[in-house]
Amino acid sequence: MKLGPDTIIGAINLQSPTSNYLLKVYPNPNTGEFVIEMDISKPQDIQLTIFNILGQSVYTVRLGHVRGVISKQINMKVSTTGVYYLQMISGKEIINRMIVLE
Repeated sequence: MKLGPDTIIGAINLQSPTSNYLLKVYPNPNTGEFVIEMDISKPQDIQLTIFNILGQSVYTVRLGHVRGVISKQINMKVSTTGVYYLQMISGKEIINRMIVLE
């Protein structure tokens, strides 16, 4: 395989070209303790919700009007192992990420 100046290996762009923020969840998979990190370029009202596989909300937090790098430590150790979905709502934009609890 020949690599050129525009070759990217093993990278995932989590920010769309029109998005005002970057959203990361780590570690993932995890044992119930993880960090949600957002890099928000313009002031935004942010709400985070985590749903179980049945679509039931198991965690919600409103972060208010924020800007910059925001980290939120989450503890879901009392939750059942499995797949969960993180939903970040900011204005008219919604971003979803999958979270795996082992």
